[in-house]
Amino acid sequence: MMYIFIIICLLSQIILGDMAMGVSEEHLYNCFIYMFFHSGWLHLIINVLSLVILWKPIAKLWEKRYNKGRVWLWILCYLGSVLAGIICVGDVPTVGASGLVFFLLGVLLMLNPTIAQLKRYVWVGITVVAQIIIGHSNVKLHITTFVMGMLIIICRESINRLNEYRGIYKY
Repeated sequence: MMYIFIIICLLSQIILGDMAMGVSEEHLYNCFIYMFFHSGWLHLIINVLSLVILWKPIAKLWEKRYNKGRVWLWILCYLGSVLAGIICVGDVPTVGASGLVFFLLGVLLMLNPTIAQLKRYVWVGITVVAQIIIGHSNVKLHITTFVMGMLIIICRESINRLNEYRGIYKY
């Protein structure tokens, strides 16, 4: 799924160029397609590299923990980013797959919450501060998708514990 997504991103960049897709109340459907468009090649390359680096280890943790395929993680990631786009309507134009990247970072933090892992997230804070200073980035979207990634795992863990308590589901 992720590689199909990357191919679509590359083709949309080649065909449409630097056309930035914004999400607005007039064009709410863009929330479902905004992540295929990027404001430039550098933006596209950074998002694609981030997805390639993050996807495999997070997908392995997901499969090991929940015995579910990677497709479910990708669907949750996509829908979480779309929902964040809807929540952040009216902010800075929303482009790129960085919502997916920040969602995956939230998932990773909750799937592997060690002290060493928390220390690595200092750079997430630095990126957000840099985005605020530089501008031209939807900081609200990035923070929202990061929190949504964490909430997905919190909800999933709560359901597992509830089912275990009821005797319905055993690890």
